[in-house]
Order: sequence, then structure tokens, then C-alpha cells
Amino acid sequence: MENLNKNISQNLKKIRQEKKLSLDKLAEITNISKSMLGQIERGETNPTISTLWKITTGLRISLTELIETTLPSKSLITRKDIIPLFEDDKRVYSYPFFRNNIGKNFEMMQVYLEPGGKLNSTAHITGTKEYIIVFEGELTIYLDSEEYKISANQAFQFNADKNHTYENRTNQLVSLCMLVYYF
Repeated sequence: MENLNKNISQNLKKIRQEKKLSLDKLAEITNISKSMLGQIERGETNPTISTLWKITTGLRISLTELIETTLPSKSLITRKDIIPLFEDDKRVYSYPFFRNNIGKNFEMMQVYLEPGGKLNSTAHITGTKEYIIVFEGELTIYLDSEEYKISANQAFQFNADKNHTYENRTNQLVSLCMLVYYF
């Protein structure tokens, strides 16, 4: 977790400075307090996935641009080598296998929702799409006021430029693959 926080800290500061944004301006465009952003930049806190999504949406970058280190041209990635991201008191956890790098406009992750687990996501950049394949369990997705149930061996895609929520309303684990495509 320490390496992940270090990456987030360094990348956030670098990106903010490249975009010539003050902490005040970053707080304004992300709806996150200046003090929280400062703590993240100094590596003093473990931000939640929701906080990271707010930052990436405000900065118009992908999640992995915020958390990644440079990857080689080829690599074998195993889940044990990936630091998971946690949300909802660790009832939701994801493993970012393929991160968004320069020249690649998608990221792919394996996501698990324990029974009762919920992941709220703010709207992404206009044109962003999410593609979901459920391998195990039944996932409920909320898009604005609409509800969709996706069962094992089913896939769902949607425009992710509006608020959306993933929820496991069952008593079984939900396992899925999420691909986020940035237009």
C-alpha cells in the first residue's frame, strides 16, 4: 500500500503542476477539500476509490494515470503483484491489471464485491464507456434512476459520463471484469 500511496502522491503533484493548478483550484474542480488533497500529495492518507475517481474526473485523466508507474513493453501480470484498491470498508476491492498509459485509452481491472458491497462512481469524462462482464454472482448497476441486474456470464456496457453505482444486493460474492474506455 505504501508504494501505491507514493505513486498517487507523486503523480498527483506532477499532474497538478503540469496543468498549472493550485491546490485551491484542484479542490474546486474535484469537490475534495484542499487539506485532503494536500494530505494525498504528501502521502499522508490512503484515499478511497471514490476519492480517486473524483480526482481523475476533475483532472480529466484515467485512474491508472494517477496510480501507475511506467510499465515495460511486455509483461506478465499476476494478481499477487498488484496492490488492490479498496472501497466500502473493504467490501469492494479491485485489481488494476491493465493501466491506462500514454497511447492507450483504456484500463481493465478485476473487481470483487462482497455481499452488501457498494461502489459509487461519479461521472467520468464525456465519451467514457464502461464494459462489464460478470463471472460470478449478480451485480446491480444504477445509472441515474434506472436499475440493471447483470448475472454471471452476462455483459453490460454503458456511457459512464453520468453518476453510476455498482452494488451486490445478494449474499454471494460478485466477481467481474471492468474495462473503462476513455474517448
